Amino acid sequence: LHNWPRVTLCTYVTSLMFLLSLGCWGRADENDSRTKADQPVSVDEVIERLEQVEAKLHGFRVHCLSTVDRRNSSIRVVEELEEIFGDVSSSRTTTNVVWHYRDDGSWRFEADVVQVDATADAAKQTKKFSAYSVFDGPRGRGKYLTLNSPDSDVRVSKEEEQYGSTPKGFLQKRPTEFLTQSWRRSFTDELRQDQGKITRREILDGRALVVLTTKARKVRPNIPFYLYREFWIDVERGVVVRLQTFARESEDSQWGLQLRQESSGYEWDAGSELWLPTSAKELQWNLSADGKGKLFSLAVFAFSGWEINPEFAPETFLLEQSWYTPNDRP
Repeated sequence: LHNWPRVTLCTYVTSLMFLLSLGCWGRADENDSRTKADQPVSVDEVIERLEQVEAKLHGFRVHCLSTVDRRNSSIRVVEELEEIFGDVSSSRTTTNVVWHYRDDGSWRFEADVVQVDATADAAKQTKKFSAYSVFDGPRGRGKYLTLNSPDSDVRVSKEEEQYGSTPKGFLQKRPTEFLTQSWRRSFTDELRQDQGKITRREILDGRALVVLTTKARKVRPNIPFYLYREFWIDVERGVVVRLQTFARESEDSQWGLQLRQESSGYEWDAGSELWLPTSAKELQWNLSADGKGKLFSLAVFAFSGWEINPEFAPETFLLEQSWYTPNDRP
């Protein structure tokens, strides 16, 4: 990261001119980024730019390949975690997914998963399975199915269709987390509700960014856990390129970085007039009372074949549809 670029003549362009230009944002030369970012900008103008992007996205189809490395040794061990992880000290999960999304809350994914678990004595075991999930947003119903691969060392629990009233079976972070929303809230809703303020400016990957920081809040009334978030925003492109979550366990604890999500490799999609990421990553830390963190999870994502606002076949999000069963799996 570098300091904010030196002031240019464009610094003196008024806020009014910036606001009028919001409707003209589009593809621009990389060299224009630092110049345009020198313009005065308000919180409302930044949020309005993000809302313009949100309004253009009604659905998508995309392929995503991800690799997640976890080290359970960094997790503070309690009985429940011992039951979940057993003797596993680290794992690597590779997930190959095709995602389908519609902005009425409907989701569908088909995934092939390979998970390699390593124990403290260096022994390894491999789980291989496929997973299918669909959630019909308007109906508020979902279905999930996992199928073991014949060459898997360990079998996943149940090979049967499971139904529920919440989306289940997401084995990979949803692509919307790197587009327009986080934790099922749009970026703009969170920035407005949690009173985001401009706290500084940064340079990342040669792009000039505005950083909005939300007000610190208690996560739940009966749980002594607090957080605030930083949104690193490329206003020209209308994208959040980095989202950081800072947390502490009590009012007496120190703040520490708990979660970082970052997108990169943006490409211009002329049809939708959106900038879309081709890669992303997520890092997670466990925090001590003094705010120091231990990295325990690193996820890397590669996106390809973005289709924005596609026409979906009528059966795409239907619960009653034909999937492979354990007896006819090829």
